Amino acid sequence: MVLSGFSALKTIVTWELQPEDGQTLVKLTHEDIDNFEDLGEGFSRENFSEGWKTIVGQSLKEYLEK
Repeated sequence: MVLSGFSALKTIVTWELQPEDGQTLVKLTHEDIDNFEDLGEGFSRENFSEGWKTIVGQSLKEYLEK
């Protein structure tokens, strides 16, 4: 993931999908978030964590159910 214009540093986002009881288990890992610690509160580990929870737990679910 490259945040163009914010930092030359990069992070790695890995998506793992596994079948489980007729459904799909989604595991998301976001590495090297600490590379952005100098960019302020909006780029904190906690902010990314809450953002990914919303994307995976709500937005992705709603999109796939359409």
